[in-house]
Amino acid sequence: MRRQLALGIFLFWMSCSLVLMCHQSRATSEITNPAQSIPSLLNAKSLDTEEARMRIGKELLHDFSKSDEDSKLQIQRAMALAYLKYVPAIPEMINKLELQDSSTLLNESAVDVVFPCVRALALYGDAAVPYVVEAYLIENSESRKGLLLNVIKIGGMKSKVQVYIREFVSSREGEITKARAKNLLQSFQ
Repeated sequence: MRRQLALGIFLFWMSCSLVLMCHQSRATSEITNPAQSIPSLLNAKSLDTEEARMRIGKELLHDFSKSDEDSKLQIQRAMALAYLKYVPAIPEMINKLELQDSSTLLNESAVDVVFPCVRALALYGDAAVPYVVEAYLIENSESRKGLLLNVIKIGGMKSKVQVYIREFVSSREGEITKARAKNLLQSFQ
């Protein structure tokens, strides 16, 4: 309960900070310094229309997909994409699930703090359910499965996941896939 409250306070603080940064920064169409451009991309005026949100999300996703970028910058992009609820970014976030915030490794044990893509995916809520479940079902790494389970738990997606899995199991063939889906379902009971 304390962790959820702390996470809620942290997310509220981050949102307020992001809004403040957006109002203090000038909107710019050219990216000169990527770390400084994220607040300008999220400027309140630039998010007026769905088309603008999609354009900004597409640009952030393009930059987020680069694997040679600084991890702090990648973390900022992941959080910005989650803030925008840019759904096309979910598969890439799942690919980068193990991206770690090295500044918190020694000080924090909370999975969603050490692994920012877990936190970002959790912020998507129900929109991430099909992607997270499908990723879990094809994943062979137990550590990545554990991170995907944390996305579901932190994001409060349990009931939506249960419904999705029941529909998934009834519509798919293949004993291995059905067995994995049933194991995932049982982990919530």
